[in-house]
Amino acid sequence: GDYIYTYYVTDLYGFESDMDTVSFSLVEPNSPPEADAGDDIVEDILIGETVDITLNGCNSYDPDSTVAYPEGDPLISYTWSDVSNVNESVLELGTGCSLDITVGVDVDGHTFCLVVEDIYGEENEDCIDVTINEIDNLPPVIDNFEDQVELTLDRDGDVNTKTATYLLCVEAHDPEEALLTYTWSVDGDDIAG
Repeated sequence: GDYIYTYYVTDLYGFESDMDTVSFSLVEPNSPPEADAGDDIVEDILIGETVDITLNGCNSYDPDSTVAYPEGDPLISYTWSDVSNVNESVLELGTGCSLDITVGVDVDGHTFCLVVEDIYGEENEDCIDVTINEIDNLPPVIDNFEDQVELTLDRDGDVNTKTATYLLCVEAHDPEEALLTYTWSVDGDDIAG
């Protein structure tokens, strides 16, 4: 704060000097904190899907080191906002040094900002860009399937025997590593999965 003192002096005979003033300001130096919203994020998702991401500002810090706080002043708040759409108001997402959110594709991308505040009320902001790329879903691929099988029935002395047991196995993979469902059919009718 600012302080002003007025003073005068009196001698042994009662004579007083002119009044004078002295003023001083008591200021405690404080550096603002350093916000660190992390590195930019790029994710690929399939058309129409969303992805969960973690916004991580836990590396934010305050550079002021004191006896009471050798690691720097405590940060008393972390506030995350979505500032992606400049034509609309800022959307506050939540608080905490890290925050889990779900995002989808946005043509212009996403920009998320973190504001941190120290115990003296000083603030600092850092923003990251999140780019979500939409990719086409590729169909699954059947691997090494033998599509022509010739079976020979064991002779059992019964001319009515027309069945044989054969184990059909197939391997397949999905380029996006999605879970696959297998369906078998005979003459267009599904028989098993």
